[in-house]
Amino acid sequence: MAQTESGSRQSESDSVRREETQIVSSGRKRRCRPRELRIKLYDRVMALRQLGLSYSKIRDVIKQEYGIELSTSQISQWVRGLYSPYNGRRIPSLELLEPSEDLAYVISHNIPQGEG
Repeated sequence: MAQTESGSRQSESDSVRREETQIVSSGRKRRCRPRELRIKLYDRVMALRQLGLSYSKIRDVIKQEYGIELSTSQISQWVRGLYSPYNGRRIPSLELLEPSEDLAYVISHNIPQGEG
């Protein structure tokens, strides 16, 4: 729980929801959770499904653990492989990068000459 200037208490999930709201080009508000959070939720959903839990049970567990309500359609799309937060053009964090020969090659060839 976080305390605001007015002295009232608000839940951490309320502050996360405010951060999730983004203004899209048409001026409408769109709620989008941060990608790292979506990845954590996705991994947890997949683990729960491997245990044989139903979509509604998965929703209840996610709500209890994270305070976030996922729709059953979102869970279904993740489980069936239609969508994944891992899809995308950018790597969400350095923690997901793993050292490899290909990565070393790219880094070594992108260093400007005369530096280093």
